[in-house]
Amino acid sequence: MGKKAQLSAFDRAMNYLTYRDRTEAEIVEYLQKKNYSEREIAEGLALLIQYGYIDDERYIKNTCELNKITKYYGKKRLAQELIRKGIPKSKIEDINLYYSEEEETDCCQKLLEEALKRYCHEEPEKRFRKVMNWMMRRGYAYDLVHPLLTQELENFTEEMSDDDRESHRDSIEAAYQKYFRMQRTKGYSGYELRMRIQRNLRSRGFSGSEIHELLNEKKEEGDFDE
Repeated sequence: MGKKAQLSAFDRAMNYLTYRDRTEAEIVEYLQKKNYSEREIAEGLALLIQYGYIDDERYIKNTCELNKITKYYGKKRLAQELIRKGIPKSKIEDINLYYSEEEETDCCQKLLEEALKRYCHEEPEKRFRKVMNWMMRRGYAYDLVHPLLTQELENFTEEMSDDDRESHRDSIEAAYQKYFRMQRTKGYSGYELRMRIQRNLRSRGFSGSEIHELLNEKKEEGDFDE
């Protein structure tokens, strides 16, 4: 088809760009649905790129910047969103240029505060598990979330009322007894028994300080004697 059709494809794409920035893949898909030929799409796309109306690099940068003030997704979830928008996987590493590890940690902390409010009425172990799963669905690695979440829960424990603290103590004691019996049945004792129970209790969302205090008490009582 002639130049008029080519410009028509270009103009149609320009109208599509009026609402928000688009990726190259989104433009191609849109024009395909409008029944433009491959040649028309290629020529129109070339003009859009030439004039700077579409730029996948800019799209990645803008998405990262917007994420840092709105959604607070982790890099993994952000990469998934960009791929869904048609950004080639070969360009996904560019996220690191516009979203540093320090910025991701900061976003993780902000989103963590929202998650803790969302599950504020849950029991500690359930709260830990639900918050962790919620954060991981938003693209954060376990190793990043865990220390931040543990610290927040430690702060929460320090602010408890006496009645809540007593109830919480009953919960960790019950969990301890469960894991003590389980690990003893498996044949563990001494230091190895203590370490395994410690990991079990951490997985339930109890803070490091309260676990340490409890295990020291149990050691004095003779639970970890060889």
